[in-house]
Amino acid sequence: MPFRTGGWWTPSTNHKHSRYVTRYQSLCRWDQPDGGRKLSDPHLDNSNDKDRERYRVLNLLYYVTPDWQPEYGGNLELWDGSSSGQQRTIYSKFNRLVLMATTKASWHSVSKVVGSGQRCCLFNYYFSPRSSELEQFFHVTSFRSRPNEPVRDRLLQGDAALRMVIRKAFKKGIVENPHVYKKQEILPS
Repeated sequence: MPFRTGGWWTPSTNHKHSRYVTRYQSLCRWDQPDGGRKLSDPHLDNSNDKDRERYRVLNLLYYVTPDWQPEYGGNLELWDGSSSGQQRTIYSKFNRLVLMATTKASWHSVSKVVGSGQRCCLFNYYFSPRSSELEQFFHVTSFRSRPNEPVRDRLLQGDAALRMVIRKAFKKGIVENPHVYKKQEILPS
């Protein structure tokens, strides 16, 4: 199952920094339906930090918009294997905390926002020297289309393949990443 838990959090003595976990924090604001981001296509988050030294192992989502109703949209959608697999919805209810393991198969998306107002979500990414799958791998953020959009899906797959070739040739990319994260080292007690 792509969203399994356990195993990766156990510290290893095989890596000199294995007890460190890096956390990046941000606040995501989904604007009104007539502007800004309305939805996100099914996607697989990039596997590593920008320097490809640590693996993204966990996403934490905390929904902080009071009175937000499930029918307003902006809900987390989990896809089994890819955008053509079974899709499950986790509603963005106020005060809900979602933990999602980041793996090679943790495809997810956000449903279209159709309610008025703004939906806010606090999210954290946790990185570790070891992948949650206990093997080395690398991939860029990859998007797929929603079901019944085969031409668009092929274009998105081509886009991901091209960006993967570029990232393999240029480890840090050819354009600086515009995302700014607050980085914090966490040491277990």
